[in-house]
Amino acid sequence: MFEPPKKDDDGVISKAAQTRYDNNVLLLKQAVKEEALLPQYTQTSGINYWTLLNGVTRFVDHSQQVQTRKRDLVEVRFDRNLFGGGDQLKNRVAKQIVKMAA
Repeated sequence: MFEPPKKDDDGVISKAAQTRYDNNVLLLKQAVKEEALLPQYTQTSGINYWTLLNGVTRFVDHSQQVQTRKRDLVEVRFDRNLFGGGDQLKNRVAKQIVKMAA
């Protein structure tokens, strides 16, 4: 589903490209877990746009590691999921799903 990161002219994969690839794989694995958690929705169609979005949301809201920097973990997750990178990721995924579904 995801192409592995490409090497540059020196035969090296950039850290950013590897991180993007690794994150995509993690999100796909989360969608597979989501399929197992929601059998009533996925029995007939397997992984679909709904399970993909739920998987991403569950991963971002509950599983993704966050840096707390001596702040309360719940507070950091709340801020990130509603206003920060977690919110941005969920919005990007939702927009991409809408494009794929059209």
